[in-house]
Amino acid sequence: MRKSGFTLFESLLVLLIASMILLLTPQLETATDEFAFNLFLDDFLTELHTAQSYAVITGNGVNMDVVRPLGATHYAVFKDSAGSDRYINRKLLLPEGARVIQGYTGFIKGGSGYLQPNTIIMETARYRYTITIQLGSGRYEVNKAKR
Repeated sequence: MRKSGFTLFESLLVLLIASMILLLTPQLETATDEFAFNLFLDDFLTELHTAQSYAVITGNGVNMDVVRPLGATHYAVFKDSAGSDRYINRKLLLPEGARVIQGYTGFIKGGSGYLQPNTIIMETARYRYTITIQLGSGRYEVNKAKR
């Protein structure tokens, strides 16, 4: 006569597999959030470079705001200060889980592309990103540090 059911070994094996799945799930979610933020950061830096190039070529300035509104999605926006329709005003939303710690409101000067020096700080669940805009050149440096 054979009894049906799980042996102790089979039960432990099932518990081991279930616990491994539960342990890996939060890490995969955090990795997905980091990937989404890195895509946002690439878009942000590309848009900053585009806005600087536009300001140099056309002579029109561009307003740049990195905003952290209360109770809403944090975002960055680039607007042509002259109201020209040649430059498409862009609004980039930070991905869910990311936030702006220190925002920025500035102006990219027409003709030179000069950007006022300042620091923009954004963070995700794992990392803090600091974008330092250098004095004089309008260039920037991105630093990534663990939280």
